Amino acid sequence: MIKVLKIKGDSLYPQYKNGDFVVIARSPFLFGKIKIGDIIVFQHAQYGLMIKKVLEIHSNGYDVRGSIVESVDSRQLGLILFNTVLGKVIWHIRQ
Repeated sequence: MIKVLKIKGDSLYPQYKNGDFVVIARSPFLFGKIKIGDIIVFQHAQYGLMIKKVLEIHSNGYDVRGSIVESVDSRQLGLILFNTVLGKVIWHIRQ
């Protein structure tokens, strides 16, 4: 499954800016498993759809970070469970 999403916010600024688009893929077989350094999109119960960079991989989830200090990430959210991940970014379209 492939989706195109528009970025809202600047948590991964300056690499990914508000208004940019990303293409995400769910299937790990076509584009490889999620690894450290990948950008992932996930659903969070309180914050909704989020995009972050994978810092570490644990047995039950991902430790994720944004690029800016003010970013809400695993320091506040805890680990991102595998089943909440919609996919990893395979293409970035800058605006």
